[in-house]
Amino acid sequence: MTAAPDYVGFGRWLRLQRELRALSIDDVTSKTKIPPTLVDALEEGQAERLPERVFVLNYIRSYASAVGLSPDEAVNRFQEIPEAPKAESFDPAALEKDRQERATSTLWL
Repeated sequence: MTAAPDYVGFGRWLRLQRELRALSIDDVTSKTKIPPTLVDALEEGQAERLPERVFVLNYIRSYASAVGLSPDEAVNRFQEIPEAPKAESFDPAALEKDRQERATSTLWL
């Protein structure tokens, strides 16, 4: 029986793919414009350091493209993680309202 996928295993897979292609973290960050701290969080499987799901999926797609992987395969592997946030109903209006509320509250601070 194999263990369920997890963030650490996914991160190891990303790092292995990058290293097999003899790419450094700097190579990935320069190709993707993903901050090195987030590349490190992805490769270390540190979910608590990652931003919201929509950003993570875009980072994974960019990372995969930069190292020569299929972006869809990489996202699918990520979504196999049981505790990974799943796509819920996508309501752009609700997302925009939430964004505006956060922006307004930030201005008041």
